[in-house]
Amino acid sequence: MLKWLENEFAPSVKKYLENKKLLMKAVLVLSNGPTHHTMLEIEGIVINLLPPNVTPLIQPMDQGVILSLKRSYRKF
Repeated sequence: MLKWLENEFAPSVKKYLENKKLLMKAVLVLSNGPTHHTMLEIEGIVINLLPPNVTPLIQPMDQGVILSLKRSYRKF
């Protein structure tokens, strides 16, 4: 993840903000996964993790849509 963040994400964000003439400030919000690092900051990009067990509350795909799709797929 850190390699992607440093080599792909951060340069893309920096280029975008420079093109828009904006300050180098950004926040990357991630789900609370075991591979995600907590509270990092790379080149003005702050990385915050969602608290545990809130993902289903704020992500509609976690509220049964995926389960329904899986059931339909298995039935088919």
